[in-house]
Amino acid sequence: MADLVREDDLDDESYQIREVLAQYGAAMYQAQVLESGLINVLAIAEGNGIPNATVRDFDAVIDAASRKTMGALLRKLQPHLGSDTELVEDLQAGLRLRNRLAHSFFGEYSVGFTRPEGRESMLVELHIAIERFEGLDRRLDPVLGRYLDARGIDEAGRSELLAAAQTELIRRYEEEERGQ
Repeated sequence: MADLVREDDLDDESYQIREVLAQYGAAMYQAQVLESGLINVLAIAEGNGIPNATVRDFDAVIDAASRKTMGALLRKLQPHLGSDTELVEDLQAGLRLRNRLAHSFFGEYSVGFTRPEGRESMLVELHIAIERFEGLDRRLDPVLGRYLDARGIDEAGRSELLAAAQTELIRRYEEEERGQ
């Protein structure tokens, strides 16, 4: 194993195990970011079909979509992706990758995880998964943009909406924290 540069006193095996677990967490985080992107596109696309849609209408779509599995989200979103069959196929491959990570990744590496070479293979695979999820999420941006354009929301309006949404999420989080 190559010399590792770090500021802790872990031995190489412990450091590598920590890295596998950290990168697994990062991969699952990116899968959830992608899932949130799917929910956002679905909310805007379906909201566009509601005449004079209000924030409550969009919130209702988001709440309903948030209770669905990623596979169900993809099925519901597919008609809104237009003729981009490549994106649909890539999102379905992303779903399979996410499900594999969530349900069988560590089982498949049960022996490999005990060996440096196996953990290295896991790290390579996790880095690839992170890049795929990030890439898929970026590919949703133009789709979301088309639906926002259809609502007459330009780039400046998008920035305002994003800032308002972030403020609202923080407010809700703080409210929930105080209530617990």
